[in-house]
Amino acid sequence: MVAVLKVNKKSNELELSKGIKIPGELRDLIVKKGRTVFERKKFTRVVDQNFQQELTLESIFPIDEIIKAMNFLSEEEDILKNKVMVFGETLGSPVICIGLGEKNNDFVFVFDWDFGLTKVSGSFVEFINSLQ
Repeated sequence: MVAVLKVNKKSNELELSKGIKIPGELRDLIVKKGRTVFERKKFTRVVDQNFQQELTLESIFPIDEIIKAMNFLSEEEDILKNKVMVFGETLGSPVICIGLGEKNNDFVFVFDWDFGLTKVSGSFVEFINSLQ
């Protein structure tokens, strides 16, 4: 119970410091489970009509790693401009983000330095349900 309270406090502090609101289902998962690994992990990112990439969800970060990732990427233009929060990792360098802005709230994106930010789902629940 104490660990849940600490995670919840850190989630609240992150939201206040960054002026964001973590969407409910993701927030619940972070607070209740910490690092989360799924049995079904594969998903596809469509960059454009000529390029698709199959990725593997490695895990959803615990709150401490979300804070580190957000601090590390705090100067990245795609992250700032699109108001997204990193929440998960793939095998390789791409990270998984969730939209926090008015126009992209709860959308799931993949970010890497080669292709920038690419939308992969219209919501966190849709993204989790689409894993293969």
